[in-house]
Amino acid sequence: MSNFGVTTIVCILTIVIVSILVTLSFLSLFSGEIANNDTTAKSPSLHLQRSNYGYHRPQPPYAAIQHTSHTCVVHRNTSSERVIHLPTAVPHLILIGAQKSATSEFQVLADKYINVITPLSAGRFEPHFFDFKVQGRLKKYVREGNVMESEKFDDEVCLFREKYTEFFNMSQVNNNTMSVVMEKTPSYMMHHNLPFIIDALCPWEPKILTILRDPVDRACEFVLCTRVATRKY
Repeated sequence: MSNFGVTTIVCILTIVIVSILVTLSFLSLFSGEIANNDTTAKSPSLHLQRSNYGYHRPQPPYAAIQHTSHTCVVHRNTSSERVIHLPTAVPHLILIGAQKSATSEFQVLADKYINVITPLSAGRFEPHFFDFKVQGRLKKYVREGNVMESEKFDDEVCLFREKYTEFFNMSQVNNNTMSVVMEKTPSYMMHHNLPFIIDALCPWEPKILTILRDPVDRACEFVLCTRVATRKY
Protein backbone atom coordinates (compact mmCIF):
# COMPACT_ATOMS: atom_id res chain seq x y z
CA MET A 1 0.00 0.00 0.00
CA SER A 2 1.37 3.40 -0.96
CA ASN A 3 2.08 6.15 1.54
CA PHE A 4 -0.77 8.14 0.03
CA GLY A 5 -3.26 5.34 0.75
CA VAL A 6 -2.09 5.00 4.34
CA THR A 7 -2.33 8.72 4.90
CA THR A 8 -5.85 8.78 3.48
CA ILE A 9 -7.01 5.95 5.75
CA VAL A 10 -5.47 7.62 8.81
CA CYS A 11 -7.21 10.91 7.97
CA ILE A 12 -10.55 9.17 7.53
CA LEU A 13 -10.20 7.29 10.83
CA THR A 14 -9.22 10.51 12.60
CA ILE A 15 -12.29 12.32 11.26
CA VAL A 16 -14.56 9.46 12.29
CA ILE A 17 -13.12 9.32 15.82
CA VAL A 18 -13.36 13.09 16.25
CA SER A 19 -16.96 13.05 15.01
CA ILE A 20 -17.86 10.32 17.49
CA LEU A 21 -16.24 12.19 20.37
CA VAL A 22 -18.02 15.44 19.44
CA THR A 23 -21.35 13.62 19.19
CA LEU A 24 -20.89 11.96 22.58
CA SER A 25 -19.96 15.30 24.16
CA PHE A 26 -23.02 16.96 22.67
CA LEU A 27 -25.33 14.19 23.89
CA SER A 28 -23.84 14.41 27.37
CA LEU A 29 -24.32 18.17 27.47
CA PHE A 30 -27.86 17.92 26.12
CA SER A 31 -28.79 15.29 28.70
CA GLY A 32 -27.43 17.53 31.46
CA GLU A 33 -29.56 20.46 30.26
CA ILE A 34 -32.67 18.28 30.26
CA ALA A 35 -31.94 17.12 33.80
CA ASN A 36 -31.40 20.73 34.95
CA ASN A 37 -34.64 21.85 33.31
CA ASP A 38 -36.56 19.05 34.98
CA THR A 39 -35.07 19.97 38.35
CA THR A 40 -35.98 23.63 37.84
CA ALA A 41 -39.50 22.80 36.80
CA LYS A 42 -40.00 20.73 39.95
CA SER A 43 -38.41 23.29 42.24
CA PRO A 44 -40.96 24.48 44.82
CA SER A 45 -39.29 27.90 45.06
CA LEU A 46 -39.86 28.79 41.38
CA HIS A 47 -43.09 30.67 42.06
CA LEU A 48 -41.46 32.65 44.87
CA GLN A 49 -39.02 34.20 42.40
CA ARG A 50 -41.55 35.01 39.68
CA SER A 51 -42.09 38.73 40.26
CA ASN A 52 -41.08 41.60 42.48
CA TYR A 53 -44.67 42.85 42.33
CA GLY A 54 -46.04 39.87 44.21
CA TYR A 55 -48.29 38.74 41.36
CA HIS A 56 -48.68 35.10 40.42
CA ARG A 57 -49.67 33.41 37.20
CA PRO A 58 -53.37 32.56 37.45
CA GLN A 59 -54.41 28.98 36.97
CA PRO A 60 -57.81 27.72 35.80
CA PRO A 61 -60.55 27.84 36.80
CA TYR A 62 -60.25 31.62 36.54
CA ALA A 63 -62.08 33.90 38.96
CA ALA A 64 -65.06 35.75 37.54
CA ILE A 65 -65.03 39.52 37.10
CA GLN A 66 -66.35 41.14 40.26
CA HIS A 67 -69.00 43.87 40.21
CA THR A 68 -68.71 45.95 43.34
CA SER A 69 -69.34 49.43 44.61
CA HIS A 70 -66.74 51.61 46.25
CA THR A 71 -66.82 54.50 48.71
CA CYS A 72 -63.97 56.74 49.80
CA VAL A 73 -63.61 60.03 51.66
CA VAL A 74 -61.74 63.19 50.71
CA HIS A 75 -60.63 65.37 53.64
CA ARG A 76 -60.88 68.94 52.44
CA ASN A 77 -59.70 70.29 55.77
CA THR A 78 -59.75 69.32 59.40
CA SER A 79 -63.49 69.94 59.73
CA SER A 80 -64.84 69.05 56.29
CA GLU A 81 -65.11 65.81 54.39
CA ARG A 82 -66.45 64.81 51.01
CA VAL A 83 -67.74 61.30 50.46
CA ILE A 84 -67.33 59.86 46.96
CA HIS A 85 -69.48 56.84 46.19
CA LEU A 86 -69.11 54.76 43.03
CA PRO A 87 -72.16 52.51 42.55
CA THR A 88 -70.00 50.44 40.19
CA ALA A 89 -66.24 50.49 40.62
CA VAL A 90 -64.55 50.68 37.21
CA PRO A 91 -62.75 49.35 35.30
CA HIS A 92 -63.12 45.58 35.39
CA LEU A 93 -60.46 44.98 32.73
CA ILE A 94 -57.35 46.90 31.64
CA LEU A 95 -55.84 45.96 28.27
CA ILE A 96 -52.12 46.58 27.75
CA GLY A 97 -49.62 45.21 25.27
CA ALA A 98 -46.94 45.72 22.70
CA GLN A 99 -47.24 48.23 19.90
CA LYS A 100 -48.77 46.76 16.73
CA SER A 101 -50.08 43.70 18.55
CA ALA A 102 -53.78 44.16 17.63
CA THR A 103 -54.88 45.76 20.91
CA SER A 104 -56.92 48.32 18.96
CA GLU A 105 -58.65 45.59 16.99
CA PHE A 106 -59.42 43.78 20.24
CA GLN A 107 -61.12 46.89 21.64
CA VAL A 108 -63.09 47.58 18.46
CA LEU A 109 -64.41 44.00 18.45
CA ALA A 110 -65.16 44.09 22.19
CA ASP A 111 -67.12 47.34 21.81
CA LYS A 112 -69.58 45.59 19.50
CA TYR A 113 -70.89 43.54 22.42
CA ILE A 114 -73.72 45.21 24.31
CA ASN A 115 -72.35 44.19 27.73
CA VAL A 116 -68.83 45.50 27.07
CA ILE A 117 -68.38 49.20 27.81
CA THR A 118 -65.19 50.92 26.65
CA PRO A 119 -63.95 54.52 26.44
CA LEU A 120 -65.17 54.49 22.83
CA SER A 121 -68.54 55.31 24.38
CA ALA A 122 -66.99 58.61 25.52
CA GLY A 123 -65.11 59.20 22.27
CA ARG A 124 -61.66 58.39 23.70
CA PHE A 125 -59.79 55.46 22.23
CA GLU A 126 -56.85 55.30 24.66
CA PRO A 127 -57.37 57.18 27.94
CA HIS A 128 -53.70 57.15 29.06
CA PHE A 129 -55.18 57.78 32.47
CA PHE A 130 -52.65 55.98 34.63
CA ASP A 131 -49.49 57.06 32.78
CA PHE A 132 -50.28 60.65 31.68
CA LYS A 133 -52.62 61.79 34.45
CA VAL A 134 -52.06 59.66 37.54
CA GLN A 135 -48.45 58.54 37.54
CA GLY A 136 -46.97 62.05 37.64
CA ARG A 137 -49.01 62.88 40.75
CA LEU A 138 -48.63 59.61 42.61
CA LYS A 139 -45.14 58.35 41.71
CA LYS A 140 -43.67 60.42 44.54
CA TYR A 141 -45.49 58.08 46.93
CA VAL A 142 -43.92 54.95 45.40
CA ARG A 143 -40.48 53.99 46.69
CA GLU A 144 -38.78 50.70 45.76
CA GLY A 145 -42.05 48.90 45.18
CA ASN A 146 -43.78 50.22 48.29
CA VAL A 147 -46.60 52.75 48.38
CA MET A 148 -46.15 55.28 51.18
CA GLU A 149 -49.75 55.83 52.14
CA SER A 150 -50.87 58.97 53.94
CA GLU A 151 -54.04 61.00 54.28
CA LYS A 152 -52.98 63.20 51.36
CA PHE A 153 -52.27 60.15 49.24
CA ASP A 154 -55.69 58.68 50.09
CA ASP A 155 -57.38 61.96 49.15
CA GLU A 156 -55.66 62.14 45.77
CA VAL A 157 -56.41 58.50 45.01
CA CYS A 158 -60.07 58.98 45.92
CA LEU A 159 -60.40 61.96 43.57
CA PHE A 160 -58.69 60.04 40.77
CA ARG A 161 -61.21 57.21 41.15
CA GLU A 162 -64.00 59.70 40.54
CA LYS A 163 -62.10 61.28 37.62
CA TYR A 164 -61.63 57.88 36.00
CA THR A 165 -65.40 57.43 35.61
CA GLU A 166 -65.47 60.34 33.12
CA PHE A 167 -64.06 58.02 30.48
CA PHE A 168 -67.14 55.80 30.56
CA ASN A 169 -70.88 56.10 30.13
CA MET A 170 -71.60 55.50 33.81
CA SER A 171 -75.37 55.60 33.45
CA GLN A 172 -75.03 52.68 31.05
CA VAL A 173 -72.63 50.97 33.46
CA ASN A 174 -74.86 51.35 36.51
CA ASN A 175 -77.96 50.20 34.65
CA ASN A 176 -76.33 47.02 33.38
CA THR A 177 -75.24 44.69 36.16
CA MET A 178 -73.76 42.31 33.57
CA SER A 179 -71.50 44.94 32.03
CA VAL A 180 -67.76 44.50 31.62
CA VAL A 181 -66.02 47.89 31.71
CA MET A 182 -62.62 47.91 30.04
CA GLU A 183 -60.04 50.36 28.81
CA LYS A 184 -57.06 49.96 26.49
CA THR A 185 -53.75 51.79 26.81
CA PRO A 186 -50.87 49.56 25.60
CA SER A 187 -48.15 51.91 26.89
CA TYR A 188 -49.04 51.10 30.51
CA MET A 189 -46.72 48.13 30.04
CA MET A 190 -43.72 50.48 29.77
CA HIS A 191 -44.02 51.98 33.27
CA HIS A 192 -42.67 49.88 36.13
CA ASN A 193 -44.50 51.86 38.84
CA LEU A 194 -47.97 51.41 37.38
CA PRO A 195 -48.74 48.00 38.95
CA PHE A 196 -48.43 49.57 42.40
CA ILE A 197 -50.45 52.62 41.41
CA ILE A 198 -53.22 50.51 39.86
CA ASP A 199 -53.31 48.38 43.01
CA ALA A 200 -53.71 51.48 45.16
CA LEU A 201 -56.27 53.19 42.94
CA CYS A 202 -58.32 50.08 42.15
CA PRO A 203 -58.65 47.96 45.32
CA TRP A 204 -61.38 45.94 43.57
CA GLU A 205 -58.53 44.27 41.62
CA PRO A 206 -59.39 44.66 37.92
CA LYS A 207 -57.98 42.05 35.57
CA ILE A 208 -55.01 43.09 33.42
CA LEU A 209 -54.87 41.50 29.97
CA THR A 210 -51.58 41.68 28.04
CA ILE A 211 -51.27 41.05 24.30
CA LEU A 212 -47.78 40.40 22.92
CA ARG A 213 -46.45 39.67 19.45
CA ASP A 214 -43.38 38.15 17.86
CA PRO A 215 -40.83 41.00 18.17
CA VAL A 216 -39.55 40.62 14.60
CA ASP A 217 -43.06 40.74 13.11
CA ARG A 218 -43.94 43.66 15.34
CA ALA A 219 -40.83 45.62 14.25
CA CYS A 220 -41.54 44.99 10.55
CA GLU A 221 -45.14 46.13 10.98
CA PHE A 222 -43.95 49.27 12.76
CA VAL A 223 -41.55 50.10 9.91
CA LEU A 224 -44.27 49.62 7.28
CA CYS A 225 -46.75 51.78 9.19
CA THR A 226 -44.10 54.47 9.68
CA ARG A 227 -43.37 54.56 5.96
CA VAL A 228 -47.06 54.86 5.11
CA ALA A 229 -47.53 57.65 7.65
CA THR A 230 -44.45 59.47 6.31
CA ARG A 231 -45.72 59.36 2.73
CA LYS A 232 -49.00 61.00 3.77
CA TYR A 233 -47.10 64.10 4.83
